[in-house]
Amino acid sequence: MDSDAGKKGRRAIVFTHDLQGEPDYFATPGETHMGHLAAGWSKQNSVDVVLIVPRADLAKFPLGSYTRSQLKAMGVRLVEVDWVRPPLGPGIPKWAQDSWCVNRDLFKLHVLGLDYDAVVFYDNDVLVAPMDGDALFALFKCARQGYFLATALHGGFEPLAAGFFAVQPSPALLRAVLRFLLGAEYDEDFGWNMMGFGPWGCLDGTDSWCFKSAHVGAECGQGLMYNLFSSSWQIGRLPKPCSRKQARQGPWGSCWMVAFGCMKTHCA
Repeated sequence: MDSDAGKKGRRAIVFTHDLQGEPDYFATPGETHMGHLAAGWSKQNSVDVVLIVPRADLAKFPLGSYTRSQLKAMGVRLVEVDWVRPPLGPGIPKWAQDSWCVNRDLFKLHVLGLDYDAVVFYDNDVLVAPMDGDALFALFKCARQGYFLATALHGGFEPLAAGFFAVQPSPALLRAVLRFLLGAEYDEDFGWNMMGFGPWGCLDGTDSWCFKSAHVGAECGQGLMYNLFSSSWQIGRLPKPCSRKQARQGPWGSCWMVAFGCMKTHCA
């Protein structure tokens, strides 16, 4: 247990669902990864579990009263928000705005606006089952210091996977990102604001044997978040990224690389 244990409301593990498709697994909330986490480790360590969903009038498949009562009984904090998809400016072409992953990924941006000192976000299909909690405590500690942490999937098909990240959120941060989207451009060959693409498909621990071209989700959250947090000058002060050299010194080695984190180096 770390020094923040017992200080409620400061840290949260966050999940989202835009409710534009039927969330089958909410039929039995207690059997979900989120439910087990809320009833077990998070409750014991005074860490909130948050589920972000759209307001009922914006949901194609709104949560029923039974599901809501079950979530409340498990200790899940339900946060209802007022948009499913943020306004996008004319610099983002229609084909990119209509991409399969845009709505789902951009809904996750709500996480950036929560009122916590530090949050860790996971996709709903990720099993969060901490053994002793040290790894999660380290993530919270690093995010609280202003670092943005994310991973790639074993050097797979994107430089950053949008299914996990840790950050120090604030309403001002979300407002800044939403303003960015209104003025940003996306290009099929050169990425967000012509900044190019992050390295992916790497064959070793350096950037020498990587692709630096369009990748899975480049027009969606995976490309957007990479460019926002690796080129933070674009919209002013954002959480601090760390160099890839520092990232490779992280505690998980090459198969669980923190793309912009440097937990041992800077967050001790």
